[in-house]
Amino acid sequence: RGIEVVERLAAAPGGRDYGLLTVLLGLHFHVEHVLDVPSHYFHPPPKVHSAVVRLSRREKPRAEVVSEARFR
Repeated sequence: RGIEVVERLAAAPGGRDYGLLTVLLGLHFHVEHVLDVPSHYFHPPPKVHSAVVRLSRREKPRAEVVSEARFR
């Protein structure tokens, strides 16, 4: 399930995984799926797959938003 979340965070516009969370993060950050982390690296091993995500702040927002609260 963790990898599914990464796919949603880093989804391209128009795709099935593109949604609210993608839009909200994408306004201020570049989202990059860095690597998958196998469950055997944890103790006890979880029943989900994990991943590392890099969020790099954009120099300026992707779009001009008059009210950040209203945008959300």
